[in-house]
Amino acid sequence: MTSKKKRKKKKGPSPQKGITNERLADKLKRILREKKISKEEFARKLDEPLP
Repeated sequence: MTSKKKRKKKKGPSPQKGITNERLADKLKRILREKKISKEEFARKLDEPLP
């Protein structure tokens, strides 16, 4: 009898988590530094809560 692996259900992105993609997060940090915008201000522009 062969054993089957259970597949994990993919969950959609949750808005409370913020950015989970590390590569994207680094790019975003660089952009924020270049434009001198705070995380809070950026979150306000996106209308999303901060992680």
